[in-house]
Amino acid sequence: MRRTWYLLFMVSLASTLLASGRASAQVGPIPRVSTFANPLDVQAADPDVFFEDGTYYMYATSRASFGFVVWTSTDLVRWRHRGLALRKTDSSWGQKDYWAPCVIKSGSRYLMYYNAQPESAGEGASGHRICVAEAASPLGPFKDVAAPLFDRGRMAIDAHVLVDKDGLGYLYYVTGSVMAVRLDKSLTRTEGEPAVALSPTQPWEKKWTEAPFVLRRGSKYIMFYSSPGYDMPEYSVGYGVADSPMGPFLKPYGAPVLTQSAVVSGPGHNGVTTSPDGTETFIVYHTHQQLVGGDPRQIAVDRMRFVDDPKFGVRVQIDGPTTLAQKLPSGALGPLPAASDEFNGGTLDRTRWTIVSEDGGAWKLRDGKLQISTQGGNVWGDKYDLRNLFLQPTGPGDFEIITKTDFVVRQGYDNASLFIWCDHNNYIRLSNVYAGGRKWQVVRELGGKPVLHESPNTIGDEVWMKITRRGRTYSCSVSADGSTWWPVGPPLAADFSEVQVGLWAGTPGNDRRADAAFEFFRVGTPPPLLGPTLGSPSVPARPTR
Repeated sequence: MRRTWYLLFMVSLASTLLASGRASAQVGPIPRVSTFANPLDVQAADPDVFFEDGTYYMYATSRASFGFVVWTSTDLVRWRHRGLALRKTDSSWGQKDYWAPCVIKSGSRYLMYYNAQPESAGEGASGHRICVAEAASPLGPFKDVAAPLFDRGRMAIDAHVLVDKDGLGYLYYVTGSVMAVRLDKSLTRTEGEPAVALSPTQPWEKKWTEAPFVLRRGSKYIMFYSSPGYDMPEYSVGYGVADSPMGPFLKPYGAPVLTQSAVVSGPGHNGVTTSPDGTETFIVYHTHQQLVGGDPRQIAVDRMRFVDDPKFGVRVQIDGPTTLAQKLPSGALGPLPAASDEFNGGTLDRTRWTIVSEDGGAWKLRDGKLQISTQGGNVWGDKYDLRNLFLQPTGPGDFEIITKTDFVVRQGYDNASLFIWCDHNNYIRLSNVYAGGRKWQVVRELGGKPVLHESPNTIGDEVWMKITRRGRTYSCSVSADGSTWWPVGPPLAADFSEVQVGLWAGTPGNDRRADAAFEFFRVGTPPPLLGPTLGSPSVPARPTR
């Protein structure tokens, strides 16, 4: 399994959980989460990260028919969905396939470079051209100012812009090779003829290079690129070095510096940024959600460094792709660990809660409850398209999570769930669900292989649900009143040493919209249990992937 939190869960919790399920009082300061692990909980591809005034802004290929989403973060690993930064309109030149955004700041404005194609374009990417949009804020809205930026009668994708120390701008884009062309002072028009900056010359590239990202280090220019194709498990990152921003970029050692592993498929199309305090460098990239390659994709970040090289001047080293726990980027203030929430406030505590695939218009806090408007999507095997999964990080010790839900399940897998979450391939959920009738479901998925336990729900639609962790054993139970509990499914063993806990409601079998209400989310320590369990918290977790 992929995660390990090296921190205390809570300080001086009482030895038992109150009968009502409320968490016991805390004594002393609560340590923040200090680690993270890939993949991150962002489903997107072709990431570009812009950092300003302590906030990261990430743009990526995600809603290719509508434009580009923007996410924000203060630590580079926990991201908040902020809506569409660029939204397609009926009058937009690009009408489909919005790919690979790149955002820079020029004076008081923000410029976004991207590629799209008109509705008249046929199948494939032949109609793609580079476009430029601008905004007064990194959150947008971005509006086209040059769409397309140029048209040389052939495909142009994967725009990236470098503004050098002298203020001159350079645009890099892909036609199969990586091309470079000068930009004028406005950065919205090209000057002169493009030149080939980097071509596929290595066997692993298979005659295709894409996804350029160029930065300057000292007197050298470094271009990161990806090959051979985004949908292939062997999709990887290489780099070239040049003395001029126009190239040519020479490949120091031929082999990629970031490539697939036994548990990671297709790491590529990267950006580069720094830690919050500027002392570390990170590569931001996407991987495939499944090892077979292709869509959908997800975001990951790893440490990288530049070292002196006597022959080429600089050499790139990347600590990745990783899936195990590592320290947060230097200078990042980690989130607080999971805590009870009665949902009585007017806003959600974002220092603890994150929302996977957030749809901000489909949930609200109302009447002392978290109300989720259900919609299609699920997590099961290779399926991972659920919306509005609410999560908080926990620590390594024993814990108990409890919620009370009110949701009328009546058709096609209507679902209100309590979650133990590592990633979409490793989780446990307890659900009140309609599956040919009203039922309880307990699902454990390890390494992308789900196992289901099912039993009739004779309580009704207003129910209490609880998951308890003791060592490496997870037990699920349900109640009609919060006092008397009945076990659901067998105790489940899982080496989830780094987990998040939370809530979700959806209608994956029918896409109907209905309000599912969660009255509270409570976290505490379980009462002592006599007799052996399947594991002990003192036993180191064993990775499952």
